[in-house]
Amino acid sequence: MRCGLSLRNHAVPPPDLRAGWNDNAGSFDRLAPLLLEAGATCVIALDAAGHGQSGHRSTYLFEDDVADAAAVAAKFAWLKYSIVGHGLGGWVAQGLAAAMVLALDMCTYISYYTCCDKRMRSSFMSFML
Repeated sequence: MRCGLSLRNHAVPPPDLRAGWNDNAGSFDRLAPLLLEAGATCVIALDAAGHGQSGHRSTYLFEDDVADAAAVAAKFAWLKYSIVGHGLGGWVAQGLAAAMVLALDMCTYISYYTCCDKRMRSSFMSFML
């Protein structure tokens, strides 16, 4: 599951799992099997840019991470899906929920950051307004 993607049923979008800052998709190694036992047909956990096994980019902005998450949904034509995020992934999930409110069935935060650096707070607020 580490940076990869394995879809078994395109008709039922999997939960999109978003890892936190300085973390990677492997942080969901214990949760993913539980989601499958609970009825998910599969799960997706991709490393954010610059994390885990993903490539790097010249800038790392909150808005880019939200756009990346939206691009995954668009790539697979998911009209309704769920997102689970922890840490920075929780911010991404919230930004995605604000930008694509009709596309999400569920948005779940695990250890969501309530405070972070000024640049990220400012970026988040400008994105939300």
